[in-house]
Amino acid sequence: TTMAHVFFDLDHTLITAQSQSLLLDTLYKNKYISFINLLRLRLFFILYKLHITPQSYLDTIFALVAKMMKDREVAPVDKLVHDFVFKTFPSIENKVAVDELQKHIISNHTIILSSSAFEPIVKAAADYFQIREYRCSKLEIINGKYTGKLDGLPNYGLEKLNKLLDFDFTDSYGYSDHQSDIKVLEKTTHPYAVTPTSKMESFAVDHHWPILK
Repeated sequence: TTMAHVFFDLDHTLITAQSQSLLLDTLYKNKYISFINLLRLRLFFILYKLHITPQSYLDTIFALVAKMMKDREVAPVDKLVHDFVFKTFPSIENKVAVDELQKHIISNHTIILSSSAFEPIVKAAADYFQIREYRCSKLEIINGKYTGKLDGLPNYGLEKLNKLLDFDFTDSYGYSDHQSDIKVLEKTTHPYAVTPTSKMESFAVDHHWPILK
């Protein structure tokens, strides 16, 4: 078996939902976010689903989330999110993608989970799916607390590819549902569109990429 690298997206790829959208209620219930911010974030996820979110709006939302977490301790957030993932994910696994993941695990390939979501959720998701490596959006942490700032750029679009360039793309595989990941998939040897958006599906058809549904 070769040491092929395999890149998996999380939301609507390994799972059938938007993990951070599902997490909102838990964060609200545990008083991490206010009601008004709960509504703002709900609206964002609706617009994101409809694919009408310009990059500038995305950047604003990422910055808002960072600000909302200011001065919060990291450890309890990690625990809350970890528990949420292990409780929620069993019922929302996307079988077609998880089957592919299992094949790669058996083949001893190096698997990388790459998501625009924030670190607590991506770290917990990697743990849940037994994936060792992950890349994600990060919140700046000093002395075990969030500072209210982002740590680097959100892991979205071209930045997603930039954060993966330290991996070898020879005989690599890529799995995603969303057109924002086209640049990543184009770089892989074996790109797959998984339960794709209509935009992603037509791109996959035009480029003769396998489509998994």
